[in-house]
Amino acid sequence: MFRARTILASTFAIGLAGAAVGCSTFKSEPASDTFPMSSAEKAPAAKGTVAVTPSSTGNNTVKISVEHLAPPYRVRSDANTYVAWLTPLESNGKPAHQEAINLGTLQVNDQESASLSTSTPFNRFEITVTPEADAAITQPTGDPVLRTQVHGQ
Repeated sequence: MFRARTILASTFAIGLAGAAVGCSTFKSEPASDTFPMSSAEKAPAAKGTVAVTPSSTGNNTVKISVEHLAPPYRVRSDANTYVAWLTPLESNGKPAHQEAINLGTLQVNDQESASLSTSTPFNRFEITVTPEADAAITQPTGDPVLRTQVHGQ
């Protein structure tokens, strides 16, 4: 009986030690900051958010999510896609002396929603979404239908 208690107590102690080691090495995922996007008069029902999550590489993961976004040709007659843009900002919130960066297209589905994920080394930037005739353009030609500014660390 004494030997059984000793073995049971030893097993319990080893289990607790393993749990303590496991808990001390557990790393939680970094928290995301979410920034609401404001809509323009041409797309008043559109809603969007930009979620920014710091990564272990020093970059930020950026996820743009939109809903209630009408097909692009309804906003601008010659448009067939929406393009998401990132413009780096200075610490005062003004655009840095750098052009907007084409992040890619937002493919609006039948439920009028879309999303796009990317990463950036910038901590302060503006995200805009514009209706465009060509997805491969290097600078926006359409007026933004959604926009927000991100002010990270």
